[in-house]
Amino acid sequence: MSIFALAGAAVVGLSLAAHVWLFRALLAASAWCRRHRVALGVAQASLALAPGLRWLATPLSAPWLRPLAQWAMVPQLVLLVACACALVLGRWGRARARDGVSPRSVTELARRDLLLAAASSVAPSSALAYGAVSRREVVIEEIAVRLPRLPRALDGFTLVQVSDVHVGGFTGEAELRALEELVRGARGDLVVLTGDLVDHDPEFVPLAARWLSRLPARRGVVAIPGNHDHYAGMARVMDAMRRAGVDVLVNDARLVDEGLVLAGVDDLWGRRFAPGPGPDLSAALRAAPPDAARVLLAHNPKFFDEARPRVDLQLSGHTHGGQIAPAGLLLKYSRGLYREGASSLYVNRGFGIVGPPVRLGAPAEITRVVLVAS
Repeated sequence: MSIFALAGAAVVGLSLAAHVWLFRALLAASAWCRRHRVALGVAQASLALAPGLRWLATPLSAPWLRPLAQWAMVPQLVLLVACACALVLGRWGRARARDGVSPRSVTELARRDLLLAAASSVAPSSALAYGAVSRREVVIEEIAVRLPRLPRALDGFTLVQVSDVHVGGFTGEAELRALEELVRGARGDLVVLTGDLVDHDPEFVPLAARWLSRLPARRGVVAIPGNHDHYAGMARVMDAMRRAGVDVLVNDARLVDEGLVLAGVDDLWGRRFAPGPGPDLSAALRAAPPDAARVLLAHNPKFFDEARPRVDLQLSGHTHGGQIAPAGLLLKYSRGLYREGASSLYVNRGFGIVGPPVRLGAPAEITRVVLVAS
């Protein structure tokens, strides 16, 4: 099971526990809530279950359910932080009460806990509100990576990496136009897309294809699939990319120039979706000249553990840099540049969002990767 699935299950469990705590605290604190406990329970259950509406969007042909479900995740996060703070402070207060410091009735204790929760929610609410507004801000990062086998003639060759666009409810025409201008301003020799072009819904594939056809690049655009492209239907997404003039690399490689090979593999999660195929680095490098510098596009940075002895540089995305700090601390490869021996990995924070429509401490990114000869 992936770290994302484990983290998601943990958040769901804690969220349900927080709702139960809040329900019981409200009943203990207010006679009005006790009289209307059924309505209160229905309201809380609706809020708790609202993030699950995303799974009904496709079967009900209601794509608007997905952004609604994603917005519903925000109050869950606030409630989690508020309840955690209230429980910690409440236990401390109860310990003092048992010591005879400040005895209170059950109602008084419940009201105090609710007040603590409300006060504790101010900081996370403000942070998430800021993250919801600033999620559209994009940083253009520039890194220089030395490739020992890169010919002198290609010194300074620049790749513009775009990842995790997630065309869908939160990345529409306006956002794509802005991204297009940023890519144009980055002035790269080659544009590389490292997966998750679309979010979930195949209805957004035509919009994504129109954007791809407009992308400016002196030497073209190269792309690989991500796990969300599989969710939307990999065959449909890859076909749209090709019709838009994109060079799609699925366990394949392209000789960019004499002495530089650009390879691309399917996503690690592709093995779960028939017909797959999942990543196959041997197939991708089969025709690569042995003395050429090798740059690999692989959506999931975890593939670096397998690829690093055989490639000079891997470009990945998938993690969104954690998206909401400090989630990135849970990941081995979260963001930025990593080096292992003679190989390097760069993890792009992505352009779009997944889950709650918030970025906090992990701004959206476009990367200029400047290749440097030894």
